[in-house]
Amino acid sequence: MPRLRLVLCAALAGATLAGCDLSVAQDADVAPTEDGARAGLIRLYGGPEHEGTCFADALLSAVTLEQLVAAEIIEDDGEVAAALPQLTPDVAAAWVDAATTCTPPTPCLTRRMSTARLRDGRIAVLTGDLDGPEARAAIAAEEACSAG
Repeated sequence: MPRLRLVLCAALAGATLAGCDLSVAQDADVAPTEDGARAGLIRLYGGPEHEGTCFADALLSAVTLEQLVAAEIIEDDGEVAAALPQLTPDVAAAWVDAATTCTPPTPCLTRRMSTARLRDGRIAVLTGDLDGPEARAAIAAEEACSAG
């Protein structure tokens, strides 16, 4: 669960910068490969010892490389982005489902809110809807469970 929390926190930080366009034109785009995307997603999720392999495989079975590029999870150089951008609802749902498949919610979280509501909240966070009730409830539950 700590890794999922870290990924969600990184998404929160990225979502606050979503209004800034930091893209730089690049002359030498590199076509992404499934092997490269898989390796990058494993690293992003914390490595094979932190369910990274499970996560990468689950996400790549739910979305295409083209969707990952369009969502800017895979950058122009073919590498997985170091921080998550704000995601579309479809990609965010696939991301949350892959993460939950590999790292189920803790009993603390499921006592605080239903898994469906937690899923909706995590999707809201990844899509940048941080002021919505779903995101606020999920963030509060995650923080309460982290505090002990």
